[in-house]
Amino acid sequence: MSVHQMDHPSARWFRSQRDVITVTGADCVTFLQGQISADVAGLGVADSAMTLVLSPAGKIDAWGRVTRTAADAVMIDVDAGLGDAVMTRLSRFKIRVDVEMTWEPMSWLAVRGQQFVTPRPAGVIIWCDTFWPGVVGTDVVGAPEVIDELIADQLDPVSEMTDEAFTAARVVAGVPVVGLDVDNDTIPAEAGAWLIDASVSFTKGCYVGQELVARIDSRGNNTPRRLRALVATERFMRVGDTLSAGAESSKSAGTLSSVAWSDELGVEVALALVPRGVEDGARVMTDRDGQLSELNAEVRSLPLR
Repeated sequence: MSVHQMDHPSARWFRSQRDVITVTGADCVTFLQGQISADVAGLGVADSAMTLVLSPAGKIDAWGRVTRTAADAVMIDVDAGLGDAVMTRLSRFKIRVDVEMTWEPMSWLAVRGQQFVTPRPAGVIIWCDTFWPGVVGTDVVGAPEVIDELIADQLDPVSEMTDEAFTAARVVAGVPVVGLDVDNDTIPAEAGAWLIDASVSFTKGCYVGQELVARIDSRGNNTPRRLRALVATERFMRVGDTLSAGAESSKSAGTLSSVAWSDELGVEVALALVPRGVEDGARVMTDRDGQLSELNAEVRSLPLR
């Protein structure tokens, strides 16, 4: 049964790209078990889990999904543009193991507002529930022609999301993009407790970057800053705007990353890594070229719904 047969009024779809790293060989599971934060050994064939790829210092190199495709084959899909960096990071520790790695960009179909329930076609590499918190949906990753066919045959007349609508939905859910909202200076706890819960196994043993994650978790995940939302009733925020905690304050309140208008909420929404001392509900102003804007935005915790 397809999405449009279910006739769910809120179902929408978006097409983009993910970088997919394929790891094969007799040692692929044990190798990845020591490299990424998810419990790879605990996955059955066709199972997926969210995972972090961390630097030895415990900061985010990538965040994505790991899928076990066979007993000796695993795929990791990450934000577009990160495939080469993940390959480089994993290759640093590929010493005397029976492991082969390749990566390639693949088409990504994100169905939101309804699970995509239909027989899984040949050529689909990854087919799983979305990892977005509080959102029903399905992620499909595969060859472009397979995604073309799914869209044509199964998603008419479900509406396509624009880039802005998809960004707004992602911001409302509190889902960051690595390289935009978080980067390799960000520690996982700053991205949100739900991301830690979804991506980290605290029982599987050691992996690269594990020490910092465990230490901060033992201290209650209190970090100097945290990814939060900015909400404004008018369009005025821009990616790259620096934030001030108020017209009479010199305290920095972060820098805007993702920005979009949310038709769902009827407000403009954005993401920023905001200092812990700025409370939820605080009004912040954008600082452009040393001039504070007259309009302001309100800091809120994520997710927004």
